Amino acid sequence: MNLNLKKVLPVAAASFLSITSFLQADACATCPEVKPMGECKNPFVPATNPCAIGVVNPNARPHVNCARATFSAELLYWNAYEDGLEYAISNTEAPNLASNQISLTHSSSYYNGDVLNIDRKWDYGFRFGLGYVLTHDGWDLEAMWTHYRSNASDDVVADSNTTTARIYTLWSAIAPGATDLLNLAPTSLVDPIAAEATTSWRLHLDLIDLELGRAFYTSRYLTLRPHIGLRGASIDQHYDITYLGGSFREAIIATLPLNLTDEISMKDNFRGIGVRGGLNSQWHWSSGCGGDWSFFGNVALSMIYGHFKVTQEEAVIDSNSIDSIPSGPVNILDVENSFRASRAMTDLALGLRYDYDCCDADYHIAVWFAWEHHIAFDMNQWVRYTSTDNVAGTPGHLLPSSPATYTMYAPENGDLTTQGWSVGFSLDF
Repeated sequence: MNLNLKKVLPVAAASFLSITSFLQADACATCPEVKPMGECKNPFVPATNPCAIGVVNPNARPHVNCARATFSAELLYWNAYEDGLEYAISNTEAPNLASNQISLTHSSSYYNGDVLNIDRKWDYGFRFGLGYVLTHDGWDLEAMWTHYRSNASDDVVADSNTTTARIYTLWSAIAPGATDLLNLAPTSLVDPIAAEATTSWRLHLDLIDLELGRAFYTSRYLTLRPHIGLRGASIDQHYDITYLGGSFREAIIATLPLNLTDEISMKDNFRGIGVRGGLNSQWHWSSGCGGDWSFFGNVALSMIYGHFKVTQEEAVIDSNSIDSIPSGPVNILDVENSFRASRAMTDLALGLRYDYDCCDADYHIAVWFAWEHHIAFDMNQWVRYTSTDNVAGTPGHLLPSSPATYTMYAPENGDLTTQGWSVGFSLDF
């Protein structure tokens, strides 16, 4: 069949124009309402009218007398938690284990016990941001700094009124059956048991994000802002544990007891940089001369490549400071681990936002209130060292060529979570 181009081309052109007009009509039907300046003193103009510029996804950045720069500040009220920070087991055995069908020969030492975790604490932080809107299609650049510090601690004391109350240590690397820690008098740590345990965990978190994004309307009341960029992360953790009394108590003579303190100090420092991408959404439900109210939900994912430096130390000291007793520490553990690895991080925020144009549309302000949740995966790189007696009757490390102690270790690989409230303010000028 032969085609007559002189007849087909005009028909095709007319069809294309009609389809374009139809699509453009749909775009105008969903565009935000932009009131003329004369209808109110300070009308809220969230974006250039898509019907006027003929685009489907118009720029949603505030247009206030060609404003280009943005400053934002947020107050954070978060708590932090990390998996794998259990420090002891509080245990109270039944007076008669056999009556409770507990094997006296083959059972563990933990019966009717509670695993003790460090108490989480709410602490303040802040976030500052600077942004600039580019002339290219409404793209924007934004840099943000998040700063957060958290300090948490806990303390537990065994019930002195109950002879079966015990606090089993979970981080001590002292070999069971170790004799005479200070070379003073015989003792035996068959199971490292303390009368009291104290712990503290400190977190220093700093994040620097650099984003390239574009905010645009997808419908009359929904705006999206996809963004890509970089994230730099600095995460420092200090974890200190002290075990007192119990098995850490040697009797020189009956009238001169010697209390020992088992002190454990651990550090986990991470520095890294990597790629970050996400999507911010804003769901408008009220707009006009009084401003614009909206719900928002933001998500982002980062992949950070960085360096870990992990140290763990343990020493037993004389807590009585008796002059006639050697007071130098007895070193139990001194380990350092330095390596490079990649870690994923997720960010989530849900909240309520209010936007307003002020001073005859010379400035644009926004305030918001949100709940945030952030996870940094596998940030706990500390190791639990467990020592066992390898040669019956000769506990301890005899010689490098013939050690009598066999030490096993189990990495934690716990995730770091920060979550809580944020209140923010931004100014376009």
